[in-house]
Amino acid sequence: MFDLIQEGDIGAGLAPRTMVYVIANGETEVDKIDRLTTRGKNQVMELARSRVATGIQIIYSASNGAARETAKILSDEFKVDAKKKDCFDDIKLGNGNLNAQVLAETLPDLWNDVDYIPEKGESLMMARRRLADCVRGLIGRHRGNSIAIVLSTTMTILFHTLVVGGDPNLDDWLETGHASCAAYEYAKDGWTLIMPPDNSFLIDGNSVRDALPDEVKDVLGIL
Repeated sequence: MFDLIQEGDIGAGLAPRTMVYVIANGETEVDKIDRLTTRGKNQVMELARSRVATGIQIIYSASNGAARETAKILSDEFKVDAKKKDCFDDIKLGNGNLNAQVLAETLPDLWNDVDYIPEKGESLMMARRRLADCVRGLIGRHRGNSIAIVLSTTMTILFHTLVVGGDPNLDDWLETGHASCAAYEYAKDGWTLIMPPDNSFLIDGNSVRDALPDEVKDVLGIL
């Protein structure tokens, strides 16, 4: 967990504040979840032009294809550098070739028990600790700046729970929008939630629930 949980508090004094925009990658292909769909690319482009995120000076992203593709679109639109960081990568499920079958076999246990560790993988809580350590390192280098971090939808939810508290849960993940944007502020007193993950500004927005393969929806009981 981060040092301090706050919501709706603008902080005190004139301490430098860092604005952190957390952006979920756009919609991905069903059978190639490391690649954005045409709609996913359009979602990211629309986000970039919406002015929901402003003043960004640098973009960091996970190293997978969907996050990097999302970051590249944002980088071109915002005219800033984009850098990848492995510590922002999606939760490790123990299989390098993620597909609908692997997700169907793993996700129920993962979301039913935040400490469940898939074989050769990591639990939600392990991924959240990794994410927290990664963010702490960045904040120390960007005090007073405005940065964007591009993550998977799962890691987006884990970041949010780091700030507002509580355990990650399935419903929040299912409702997370592709190309959603959240805003958080960091000052010496800790973190402040400015805007929760949201993609309601998109013309053609959708959520994790909408895009999951039918076999995954079936095992999660959301058909």
